[in-house]
Amino acid sequence: MATDDRSALIDGEKRLGTVTKVSASGIELNLPQALAAAGRRGIARGTVGDFVFIDCDQAVILGRIVEVQIPDRNRPALERQIEREPSV
Repeated sequence: MATDDRSALIDGEKRLGTVTKVSASGIELNLPQALAAAGRRGIARGTVGDFVFIDCDQAVILGRIVEVQIPDRNRPALERQIEREPSV
């Protein structure tokens, strides 16, 4: 795929995160730019079922998010935030 064709698939403003682990059966991502929007699927980003493009320097891979997990170390802070802002 030519660089011009590939750049048409990648929109920097929609970047969700970074690949942190690659294995034979899948990859793991850190998605700091994911957005939860309860009851508003159209604006949620980085949710189960979403298709994503993975930029691999010389190629682009189309993938699908099949699992989302919040790391244990982040859960207490997120739970406090949800208590303060139920719309999170």
